[in-house]
This record gives sequence, structure tokens and C-alpha cells, in this order.
Amino acid sequence: MLSIIIPTYQRPTHLRRALESIFSEVIDDCVAVYVIDDDPEMSAAIVCLDFSGVVYYSKRGKSRGLSQSRNIGVKISTEPYLIFLDDDDYFCPGWYDIVKSSVNECNEGFLYFDFFYKQTEGLMRTSLDWVRWNDLLVCNRIPVGCYLINRNFCSQLFDETLRSHEDWDFLLRNKVSECWKYISFPLVVIDKTSTNSMQDRKRKFFWADFINIYSRFPAAHMASDRSAQLKLLGVDISAERLDFNEDY
Repeated sequence: MLSIIIPTYQRPTHLRRALESIFSEVIDDCVAVYVIDDDPEMSAAIVCLDFSGVVYYSKRGKSRGLSQSRNIGVKISTEPYLIFLDDDDYFCPGWYDIVKSSVNECNEGFLYFDFFYKQTEGLMRTSLDWVRWNDLLVCNRIPVGCYLINRNFCSQLFDETLRSHEDWDFLLRNKVSECWKYISFPLVVIDKTSTNSMQDRKRKFFWADFINIYSRFPAAHMASDRSAQLKLLGVDISAERLDFNEDY
């Protein structure tokens, strides 16, 4: 029934926690887990051996990147429904029961759920009941790991050329609002307690990736909101200059 695709790179302890959160709840054979390992040393392999139901794929350190790993997972998996889980995140207790009870509602395409942020201060629940398509045109509001998508609805894969925010671009390119439904349940814990030097290096260039995505998905009616979002990233660009049209 369900494919869970986990890209990983040199975080075996975190990966074990993620897998334990899956198999502590799954007692049937309706879930297949695909771990795509970017580490040339194959550090995830020994972890995966401890869990039946895991398909391990090693990229041997070639063509690294989250997008390619997720795309490989989509291509080698066969189940009709997909969840993308980062290796440092993990599912909340009760996640499997809510997915099973909700999966029929995903026949049309896309379900998204609440989540917890894990920070040094503790867990903070974040509700996504307010998210609308216009919100998604300005910034990514639905983190990867918080949604269940029907494979037949997933017509576009992750863009392997983007340096960041490939998960946001994925949602926009698949036009998820056309068939989405919100479920008020915290599906996943997103762990923000670990430092990520690569992400920190990318962060100062997020504004460039935002403009790239804005140009891909013109939304003249959201130009002012997009300008305000870029200011939060340290760049002052007027709404007029963000008024991309369909011919851009």
C-alpha cells in the first residue's frame, strides 16, 4: 500500500530512529521502506539490516543530492502511495493508524498533516489547517514528511538542478491544491536540534532560489507578498520587479 522513501547521508543514528518509528507501529506487510544512501562508505547499510521490509539502495557517493535520491526511490518503489521522510525526522505515535484510516481519501491525490518541530526547548506542534494555495506560492508551508501522495498524481519528480527548496518546487509543479485535503493529526517530528553546515552555507543564497521558483510559477497577484518574503531573507526587490507573467 505505502512506500516510505528515506534519503540518507552519514547519519546512521538518526536513520535508526526513523526506522524504529516506522516499524514500532507497522505489524503488517502493507509498508515498504526504501533507504537511498548517498554515503560512499555505505554507513546506512548495517542499520538497514536490522529491519525487515527495508530496501537498501547505495548510490556509492555518485551524483549526490536529495532530489536524485528521492527520485530513485520513486522509480524503484511500486506501492500506490508515497511518503518522503528525511533521515533525521521520525513519525509520531499513531501515525500508521491515521494513514491507514485516511488513505482512501488520498485516491484523488494529496493529503497533508500537522507536524512537530523538535528544538532544544522541546516539541512544538505546528498546524497546517490555514494553508491555502496562495500561501504556497510565496513560501513552502508543507514540509516534506508531512504529506501522503498518490503515485498516479505525482506526475512530476523532484528537480535535480535546484540547490535548495526542491520539495517546495515539487509541490508547485504537481499542483497539489487541485486535489488536496488537510488532516488534523501530527504525522511527523521534524528535528531541528542538529546543526547542518551544508544547509547553513546554502541559507544565505535562499533568496536566489526563491526568485528562481517565483519565475517558474508566475503569480502577479502575490507579487507584494513575495517581495515581503524576500525582505525576510535580506533582499529588497520591489513587487513590480516580481510581477512575472506566463511568458517569462
